[in-house]
Amino acid sequence: MKKSRVVVFIVIAMAVAALLIAGVYNLSRGLLTPNKSTNLVDCSNISDGTMEYVITIQNGQLSINNIKAKPCDSLTIVNADNQLRLMAFGVHDKHETYSGVTEETLRPGEQMSVTLEQTGTYTFHDHLHDEVKGTFTVE
Repeated sequence: MKKSRVVVFIVIAMAVAALLIAGVYNLSRGLLTPNKSTNLVDCSNISDGTMEYVITIQNGQLSINNIKAKPCDSLTIVNADNQLRLMAFGVHDKHETYSGVTEETLRPGEQMSVTLEQTGTYTFHDHLHDEVKGTFTVE
């Protein structure tokens, strides 16, 4: 009799654990996957007429704080400082994914580029030095 109670308890405990794991997975999945955007533009057939916007970080300052661009233009961020940068999209406490990138580490002299394929206004910042931040609008 005691043996069957132990078996029932183990089965119930395993079922509760499986439900908890499934619940945590489903809740966190939205935080870990890239944002699905309804304002996505297909840039695969664009070859001419696009611009590249280059933002340089030097002496802890951005060369440009706000960019207004067209869909399929590109944005390049260059780390011209002598310190590590962790460039991220979105606000400091809640990073977003833009063009497949959420954040990227830039050592001194390195750069990152994204194609501006989502319309709207977006922010970017250095997660390690939050005072280094800017916006870009794609319309």
